[in-house]
Amino acid sequence: MLQLDDTEFSPVECSSLFWRWNSAGHVEFSKKQLDEIRTVSLQASQRIHDQLLQLDLQSTSSAAVSELGDEGIAEWLKKTLSAHTEVLLSWDKGTSIVVTTSLFSQHWDDFCYSSSDDIFIAPLSLDWVMEYHHYDVFSLTTALGG
Repeated sequence: MLQLDDTEFSPVECSSLFWRWNSAGHVEFSKKQLDEIRTVSLQASQRIHDQLLQLDLQSTSSAAVSELGDEGIAEWLKKTLSAHTEVLLSWDKGTSIVVTTSLFSQHWDDFCYSSSDDIFIAPLSLDWVMEYHHYDVFSLTTALGG
C-alpha cells in the first residue's frame, strides 16, 4: 500500500507540471478539473517512486495507442481503473500527483506525453501498477512481486 497523509499534498499549482493543465498552448482545465489533481510533496514522491521501482513488474496486459486510438485508450483506462476513484501518477522521484480516475481516463494524453514520459500509475491500495511508456503503450501488472 502507498502511504500518504493529508500533510503530503499541495494544490495542483505547486506541481512542476502545472503548465500542462493550465496553458493555452496545451490544455486549460477548469477550476473543477484542477481541483481533482493534488500534488504530492517532494519527500513523499521520492519515497513512493523508490517503492514502485522496487516492484518486480511483469506486464499481464497492455494497450497501445497505435492499435486502440486515443478514444480506445480512454475507454480501456475507464474500464481498467473503474474500481478506484483516484490514482497516483509518478513521473520521477520529484514529480507525483494524485488524480481522479475519471479525469485521468478522459484526458490521459494531457498527463502522458508521447516521446518524453515514462510514468507509474497505481491506486494507493497498490492492487496493481500500470506503466505508461514514452512510446505510447500502457502496461498493466496485476500480480505484484518485489
